[in-house]
Amino acid sequence: MPAPYGAPVLAAFAGRVIFAGEDRLPQFAPWPKFYGRLIVLEHVHPQSGAHFYTLYGHLSALRVREGQEVRQGETIGEVGMSGVAIGSHLHFEVRLGRSYGDTRNPALWLPLLDAKHGLLVGRVENARHRPLHISLNLQAYPPEGNLPLWSQALETYSLEELLPVGRDETLQENFLRSELPPGRYRLSLVWNGHLMERFFVIRSGSLSYLLITTP
Repeated sequence: MPAPYGAPVLAAFAGRVIFAGEDRLPQFAPWPKFYGRLIVLEHVHPQSGAHFYTLYGHLSALRVREGQEVRQGETIGEVGMSGVAIGSHLHFEVRLGRSYGDTRNPALWLPLLDAKHGLLVGRVENARHRPLHISLNLQAYPPEGNLPLWSQALETYSLEELLPVGRDETLQENFLRSELPPGRYRLSLVWNGHLMERFFVIRSGSLSYLLITTP
């Protein structure tokens, strides 16, 4: 998440600080000193009671200590570029466990900016129901008419990474686009020279799910 150096970093959820310091050892990533200064918070899911974690990396300053309880929206640190970073930004993760391989897409956990937007979540798979790494094209349409208002390129989760982003256990998604205004949309891809497309509707404050299976 690009942000100015020194900008406040806020706790995404209420929770407890389980780490606040330098990642000198490969404790949170497969490599030492990757996140630089980082904070890890432990949270309890309000519905299931399960524990999950949020991680805030590459910070320039820490404003909390280990064992401290924090409120949602409380300032816990400042944006920086410590560790392996080439510019000022916040590295934010949601994890279901404490290890690097437990990461999930944070857009499925964070609330929408407001109730006027919706979320597109989907999966592209082959005939054997295995996820595909492929480029997608998203288009928004006006209420009336067949000319798109805008187009945007999307990409499914990479399969080449050593430890890719984990899929939600229920949705099993491999692409996501958040903060979409309500309206008509078209998602398309080209597979083995054939065009595949899906038309769908985004509704305010809702999640729309697409499943595309290639021949």
